[in-house]
Amino acid sequence: MTLEQSIAAAVAGKTQQAVEGFISLIGTSQESLARFNLGLIYKGDDKLLEALEEFERAAVLEPTMGEIVNEIGLIHDQQGRMSLAEPCYKKAVELTPTLASAWNNYGVCAFLKGDFAGARVRFERAVQEDPEMASAWFNLRDTCEELGDEKAAQAADKEYLNLSKI
Repeated sequence: MTLEQSIAAAVAGKTQQAVEGFISLIGTSQESLARFNLGLIYKGDDKLLEALEEFERAAVLEPTMGEIVNEIGLIHDQQGRMSLAEPCYKKAVELTPTLASAWNNYGVCAFLKGDFAGARVRFERAVQEDPEMASAWFNLRDTCEELGDEKAAQAADKEYLNLSKI
């Protein structure tokens, strides 16, 4: 089974077929993407340890793919290990500066530490990279409120509400 066929099986909800397809690609030139997609499947099934293992293997094979490192950060985050998640998000935005989800995640780390100015910069970058990311607009709104910038908070809230209607 090809990578494309395995992805199509995953999208169609044929999880077992997708897993078998991705596993068949281990040892090929597409192993890093196969492991990344296996990680996504395991993460979706709440098999976080298996997902983390696949993402870490994929990152070794494809060390310049920010999406993989961002997923590793999300697993750490879901397991309550923000101190491990934050460096992953930082590395993800360094590797893939256009990855809006990593900017948003990195902004959440700053927000939770009380670094509202740093969070604002990161959320602004997230919405710059993906103007339709409602969660980043929501986070930007909250951050601007914390900073006392009501005009910016209202503008971010307007964008968030417009996107939430879609």
